[in-house]
Amino acid sequence: MQLYLAPMEEVTGFIFRNVTDRHFPGADRYITPFVSPNQKNILKTKDGREINPEHNEGKQVAVQIMGNRSEEVAELAGYLKELGYGEINLNFGCPSDTVAKKFRGSGMLRDLKQMEDFLYELFSDSR
Repeated sequence: MQLYLAPMEEVTGFIFRNVTDRHFPGADRYITPFVSPNQKNILKTKDGREINPEHNEGKQVAVQIMGNRSEEVAELAGYLKELGYGEINLNFGCPSDTVAKKFRGSGMLRDLKQMEDFLYELFSDSR
């Protein structure tokens, strides 16, 4: 059995992950709150602080991506790979209206053909 610490926006940021890991070790993987792939200069943002490798040293961390354009998600995944991350987590579950109406998170579930096309394009481009 493996224990993953799932993300909760505004709760499970890198400070929480570090404190939890220090005082309650044992999580096999930590998953960051979602990052959107269309951001420029991401390391200068709040999301950038979450994915900054210095803030996640010594832990297995997967960066959660929420997007609906395969080329943007692939580009961000490539950037994360350059930063040293070996795993991403695709978010298809966020039910927030502001997210879903943009066809992200659970919004992708409204059109399974479009979701299938997204995944096909993403994984056919994967490196």
